[in-house]
Amino acid sequence: MKSLIGNPNLKNTVRSVRIERLEDYSALDRFTCVPRQLTSSHVNSHDDYLLIDDFLKHKALDFEKSHLFRTKIIVDGHGNILAFYALCSGTRMVYRKFREQTHVPSTARNKAIPTIEMIWFAVATEHQHKGIGRKTLQHIYTDVISAAKIVGACIFIVEATADARFFYEQNGFKDIGEPHKAEGDVILGVSVADLESSCENS
Repeated sequence: MKSLIGNPNLKNTVRSVRIERLEDYSALDRFTCVPRQLTSSHVNSHDDYLLIDDFLKHKALDFEKSHLFRTKIIVDGHGNILAFYALCSGTRMVYRKFREQTHVPSTARNKAIPTIEMIWFAVATEHQHKGIGRKTLQHIYTDVISAAKIVGACIFIVEATADARFFYEQNGFKDIGEPHKAEGDVILGVSVADLESSCENS
């Protein structure tokens, strides 16, 4: 994972690995993404972050074996987990405003559109606000573009917590307009065509 190697905050090799190939599963138990101190700027509660931790520690491996999600772990040379993300495929209806702002093919308008979706994404507490999330997201784009070329998908969807919304919007994601699954959560998207263009220009 070249985008993370050389980060001044990380003094050893960083790589991504599928969860089923993780060498030390005790690293899962050590992971947490709960912010050190929840402030008034946080919309999500302590329990919301614990749900993310719980997925990685107790569900991700079973979901991997059941072909529900593909979870990748970002680990350093000591086996510590810096971040993780889980992708799956899906379909979504999107509102006209989103279609007009992005490169959704005209033939797909007003229909359920094939997607690659990231349901879970978190950075370990001690590595938050150090650029790890943004660099991991660039790595995720590579996975998404490759998957879209194999299965056919024109939108990359993220189910974001309210706290993470600004992070995604800074990276070009827009609200797709689908009814939100839980109060406070948002479903954001970016077209695969836009991802390809941004990767080519970076």
